Amino acid sequence: MTAENRAEWACYACGLAAPVLLWGAGASWLWILLGGVLAVGVYVLVTQLCPGSNLAAVTRQVFGPVWGKAILWLQAAALIFGAGYLLRGTDHMVPNLSAGYPWLAIVLCILALAGCWHGRKAAYASGAVLFWLVAITVGVVLLFCLPMLQARWMVPEGAPRQILGGLMAFLLPVVGLYKDGAAGQRCSWLHLLLVFLGALVAFVTSACLSPRLAALETLPFFTLAAACRPLGYAARFDAIFCMTASVAIYCLLLVLLQFARILTEEKKRWPMVVFICGVLAASFAAAVIPVSLLEAYFVLFWVFFPICCSIFYCGKNRKKGVDKGGKG
Repeated sequence: MTAENRAEWACYACGLAAPVLLWGAGASWLWILLGGVLAVGVYVLVTQLCPGSNLAAVTRQVFGPVWGKAILWLQAAALIFGAGYLLRGTDHMVPNLSAGYPWLAIVLCILALAGCWHGRKAAYASGAVLFWLVAITVGVVLLFCLPMLQARWMVPEGAPRQILGGLMAFLLPVVGLYKDGAAGQRCSWLHLLLVFLGALVAFVTSACLSPRLAALETLPFFTLAAACRPLGYAARFDAIFCMTASVAIYCLLLVLLQFARILTEEKKRWPMVVFICGVLAASFAAAVIPVSLLEAYFVLFWVFFPICCSIFYCGKNRKKGVDKGGKG
């Protein structure tokens, strides 16, 4: 794995921390795990059918330049609404501030756009550095909370539909396949490791707070840290947790903006501006959009279409190979 690949996967890990900390920590660890495993299955299937291929080019080739471009924009819309829901989750994230959402969301979007302005390498380099803040903070909280585990709360609870949330969250590495030189084609094990770590966060949170309390809390991972004696007595840690979640959202936006860059074959910058403005608009509209509608839309364009494109592309290549063999 090259240095750029390592930086990219560090950015994925940091970005995946955003849905895990803001939503997944209060969900059932079992459904998070199963949803993540399904996402890994999609990733493995696509990379096996189209090894080393740029899925954006594959989409244009399979559906044609016009329909292929339309599908890519519809996929971008799914990412926009998903990111908008997560940005809405920052509403209660700032300590001692009841309405910190609007300005924090705007700042994060502007910073992510600035981080991606000078290209993919610069964006992933910043994400790789910030990865250590998220990894150390989450690791310290989990380590200090291990003595608080209660055996009676380890049994998973929660609606099975949470599996869709886990699937949506852990599809992030699939987004990285829509570019030239898609990194990590042989890193399915790393993707699976990130799924297990996400499920571990949900497991420790529910086993320490109880599944019902974790599901009721707005930010269950913050509540977990506050309930831990070595951390809960230090009010200054609230700012660190807020910064950690903000960094995770920033890295998530970095990855999603890389997809926006490929929406035009010339890889211009204006789609990134449109994308980030769409994310801000979606964050305000998130309160009125049904979650079930977003889940269905996301699964259609980030599970069904990537798999179909890969199957059709593989079939075309196989047919070409047969035709060439017959002519020879």
